[in-house]
Amino acid sequence: MYRSVRASVPLQKNRFVYFEMTLQQGRTPTRGANQSANRLETFSQSTRGSSTALAGASSSNVNDRAGIDASVSIGLSTRLMPLNTLVGASKYSIGYYSAGHVLVGSERRRSVGVGRKYGFQSTVGVLAQVIDPPDDENVDASLGSVSRPPSSSSVTSDPGAPVGNAFVRFTVDGIALRDSNNRIMEFSLPFPPKSELYPTLTLHSQDVHVFSQMSAPDITRLNFQELDLPAEAPVEIWCLDGLRLGLQHRDVEPRVIS
Repeated sequence: MYRSVRASVPLQKNRFVYFEMTLQQGRTPTRGANQSANRLETFSQSTRGSSTALAGASSSNVNDRAGIDASVSIGLSTRLMPLNTLVGASKYSIGYYSAGHVLVGSERRRSVGVGRKYGFQSTVGVLAQVIDPPDDENVDASLGSVSRPPSSSSVTSDPGAPVGNAFVRFTVDGIALRDSNNRIMEFSLPFPPKSELYPTLTLHSQDVHVFSQMSAPDITRLNFQELDLPAEAPVEIWCLDGLRLGLQHRDVEPRVIS
């Protein structure tokens, strides 16, 4: 059974927002379902200085960095997603599953193999830009809105469905997901108008601890250069707490936060 939690604070719209989650192994990696307390600590805090731990359980698998795979999905969802489903499998959600797939819950649900698994001791980063179409044409470039030419590495939705769109990139330990042509993979998630998207975590593993890093002082794996952001205008990246992580410009040397 899947157990999901959603942050209480949504992503700000029409700007780049970044957050991370780090996986750690629990004390007792015993096999079998329903052997743990099935506890899931809330991860609603996203204020400055809050780095919140989550733990949960259901079933466990086989090898990863610490000897057992972490069956986890990290991404975004609206409040329409039931919390007993996998983020990315539910409509209007997107999730990077630890087995190496990005699940896109658009009108036509998709599973995209990305060739990169993650597990215990990994830090998964999510960079998203949530666009509200009514404001799309009037967004100031300083907020990070950029034009996007068609890309074969993007996963897009059918035209005509929901009017909102989120453009999402994932990283593992600071390294961005790339396609076979070494281009950054950017995924597009449509969602209903006037909806909000929230950082979301799904656990399907036993004895997994996940630490959410959603405040600027807690970010450890942001690599501006690796994200391959546009160079024609300054691009600001923000956290959920409203603090700016940094500014990338073609005249500024990219920085790595560690």
